[in-house]
Amino acid sequence: MRRLGGELARLAALAAAVALSVMLLLNWLAFSAISLYQESRLPPNLREELHAEQEPMSAELLTALERIDAQLYVDWITAGSLALGVMAGGAVGFWRARRLAQPLVELAAVARQLRAGLSGARGRTGTTKVQEIEDFIADFNAMADSAEAAERERRLSNAAIAHELRTPLTVLNGRLCGMADGLFALDQAAVQGLLTQTSLLTRIVDDLRLLTLAQAGQLALSCEDCDLARVAADVAKVLQPLLAEQGQALELELRPATVRADPGRIQQALQALLHNAQRYTGGEPLRIVSGVQGEQAYLQVLDRGPGLSVAQADQAFERFWRGESSRGRETGGSGLGLSVVRAIAQAHGGLARYSDRPGGGACFEIRLPLAQPESVAARR
Repeated sequence: MRRLGGELARLAALAAAVALSVMLLLNWLAFSAISLYQESRLPPNLREELHAEQEPMSAELLTALERIDAQLYVDWITAGSLALGVMAGGAVGFWRARRLAQPLVELAAVARQLRAGLSGARGRTGTTKVQEIEDFIADFNAMADSAEAAERERRLSNAAIAHELRTPLTVLNGRLCGMADGLFALDQAAVQGLLTQTSLLTRIVDDLRLLTLAQAGQLALSCEDCDLARVAADVAKVLQPLLAEQGQALELELRPATVRADPGRIQQALQALLHNAQRYTGGEPLRIVSGVQGEQAYLQVLDRGPGLSVAQADQAFERFWRGESSRGRETGGSGLGLSVVRAIAQAHGGLARYSDRPGGGACFEIRLPLAQPESVAARR
């Protein structure tokens, strides 16, 4: 591959060389023609003297040569050769420049196709030896791929959002219409059912807002040095009594792990992981684990549920994704919980991932960068 600067320098050098060559050739031809013209105007005896190249020339020969004034022709020939040389150099430069710019012309046509709605249009790579142009085409194709994926995700998300909101709205509308018609009694149980549906709607809207802010890079974080073990202990203190009422135990294996994070957001992510795990364990104990590995702190939620296949694990953190069988709507999930967990982890410069739990079950994990030693020392 060649660099664009070198290619432009070669183009300029070629145009200049062609222009100079044409000028020199035309001048040589022109002055040869002038010499022949002067010679043809001389008498035979003076022509012989001229061919003999005797020195010094006779006064008669000098006078005859001065009488044949070719200076006007010389001026016109010089000007003409200069103009033709520049034109020839410009023509060669234009031809080379068109070849150099042809991939960009084709890419402009692809851009117009994309604007017209042909989302599969892409620029051809390997059509030029210029590194910058080849890189530009590759970057353009990558941008087009990203735009196509974003548009596909937007359409799927819009359809999924409408699908998710329609169920609780349909339930609310049906029950309210039934109460208005006297088909359902307006008692505490009915009101509680309506509140459940409104809570689901509120959670869906809040999760969608968080995901939108995270995708735009505008998720507000109030970061401070915090210990993941302490954050997990606070969440467990609130949830353990509620889980106990449902006959489910919550085990803790917490080791200190100090990170620079928003404790409220970490609690939100941990609660989402616990809520997700609770739906699929069938009453088996849940476990929260925290600790440090290398330069990262981790926070894990482990269950003894059915786990995920490799294909399911690849999609587990996508919006509105639900697994098969037990991991479905019937268990109360909106399909946004794990997406929220990933968004919060990424907003902190970390990641969220899934792995199989040894002995069976699932392990969902958040990994965050450790807090810098200076900030921890300053806090103490």
